[in-house]
Parts: sequence; C-alpha cells; structure tokens
Amino acid sequence: MSTRRQHTAHAVSLTQLKRTLDARLREVAAQKHEKLVVVRGRTPMAVILDVESYQALLDELYDLRLENLTHDRLAGFEPGRAIRHEDLVESFSDR
Repeated sequence: MSTRRQHTAHAVSLTQLKRTLDARLREVAAQKHEKLVVVRGRTPMAVILDVESYQALLDELYDLRLENLTHDRLAGFEPGRAIRHEDLVESFSDR
C-alpha cells in the first residue's frame, strides 16, 4: 500500500476553470486536492497536479522501469560469463 497522503480529487468544468484559474491553482499547490480534473461536458480533458505529486509519479515510473530492466537483464544472466567484482576493479587499476 502506498504511503502517499490521501487527498480528494476535485473536478472542475473548463468554463469554471477559466474564471477561477488562479484560485484553483493555489488550491492544488496548497495540496487541498491531490489533483484537479478538468472536464468538458462529462468528459475528463486534463489533470492538474501539484509539483510534489507529479514528481512522485515520475519517481515511481522510473523505479518501475528500472525494476523491469533488472528483471530482463537477470533473465539472460549466465553465471559462467560473469566477472568477479574484484577482477573488474583490478583490471581498471592496472591502467
């Protein structure tokens, strides 16, 4: 389970957002809402996040990609072709 804070999502129409943009951005920045969903009619068009939430999403995405890459590389690991760390360090120290 995520340790991230739990906030409510808040939806706002595009028309209303145009009139109250500054106030809405201040609410998101103050983390009164985790995200602001902009809708046209009943269709979501965009999501506005505070910087901390956006960075957390980027960090999580990076971690998941790194984990996937690690699994892919380990699937092709051949112990017979591996080089010991000590041997690698020694090969660079000779230069």
